[in-house]
Amino acid sequence: MENMIELPSDLIMMGGKLLDLIDFINPNFAENSENKDYFTGRAILTPTNNDIDKISDIMINQSSGEVKVYPSANSVNLTNNRNVEQSQLYPPKFLRSLNIFGIPLGELKLKIGISVMLL
Repeated sequence: MENMIELPSDLIMMGGKLLDLIDFINPNFAENSENKDYFTGRAILTPTNNDIDKISDIMINQSSGEVKVYPSANSVNLTNNRNVEQSQLYPPKFLRSLNIFGIPLGELKLKIGISVMLL
């Protein structure tokens, strides 16, 4: 077929769970998570941010060390605004719970030694 791309068999994983996919792409992840060269040539492409979040959480939990969570801003600086008396319409907890396409989540989870991809 003219419009088909054939993948090499070593790049194909038939069936399995999300954890199996992570292990297939990143074998021995826990032992190699702090090796900066380990991730060269490895990627898991996903169609949604929800999938990315699930994969990130699994991989962070597989590595050693303490997770540090950085929440988004909890307030807005209104000092340069004429409407200083305006109260905050939505509580920060609600705003951080939103998961809108194209907008980052309300918290960033990091661990020492874990790679970070900046786009």
